[in-house]
Amino acid sequence: MPKKVYIAMKFYFNIIFFFLTITNISFAVETKIDWELLSKYDLKMKTVPKEVSTVMGKDVTLKGFIVPLDYQSLNLKEFLLMPYIPSCSHVPPPADNQIVLVTLEKSKTYKLSWYPVEVKGTLNLSKNKTLSGYSIIAKQIKELK
Repeated sequence: MPKKVYIAMKFYFNIIFFFLTITNISFAVETKIDWELLSKYDLKMKTVPKEVSTVMGKDVTLKGFIVPLDYQSLNLKEFLLMPYIPSCSHVPPPADNQIVLVTLEKSKTYKLSWYPVEVKGTLNLSKNKTLSGYSIIAKQIKELK
């Protein structure tokens, strides 16, 4: 490779790297997780297994069904995500380690859908233990048809 081409490539690489650094753009890798992994959290013993703790505080992708907390609103700011949609009030809900409280990022809302969805966001243990075992701050929600 000619020296001029090498110097030009190095120059442009440094400019791009500098731009990405000052604009705080990150290329975080999202981890796809499933409900089986989340079920390993032992709620009675309050022990979080290693495979679950490795995804805590990280960006994850999880598929499930929306159960709204406010049935009057068509634009949701938070909802419960479950592995299956309860069919009626006689069906017991899943265990707390199978329920995720999803809160959308600031000023975002999501239109209520009864189709399965894919939620991308940061996973944590839920602070509201009466609703769910986990929480996600959602960055993106995609309807799966």
